[in-house]
Amino acid sequence: MTMTAIERVKSLSNREFAALGLTEVAYLRQTTVDGHPGIAIHAANGRMLGFAPNRTTAIELIRDNDLEPATLH
Repeated sequence: MTMTAIERVKSLSNREFAALGLTEVAYLRQTTVDGHPGIAIHAANGRMLGFAPNRTTAIELIRDNDLEPATLH
C-alpha cells in the first residue's frame, strides 16, 4: 500500500517537519527592524535570513539564492 501525501507529512518527525522546505522556500513577512519598516526574509524553519527595504528587493534576494518566495500573513 502506498502512503498519500498527507499520510507522509503526518508521519514526519518534528525534526523532519522543521526541515521541510528548508532548501526550497523562504518566507516574506512585513515587519520593522530597528525602527525601519521593511520585509523580513525567513527560512522554512523560522530563522531570519535577512531584511530588505521592500518586497521587490526581498524577492530578488530570495531568487538570487535559488529559493522560492512565500508570503506569511
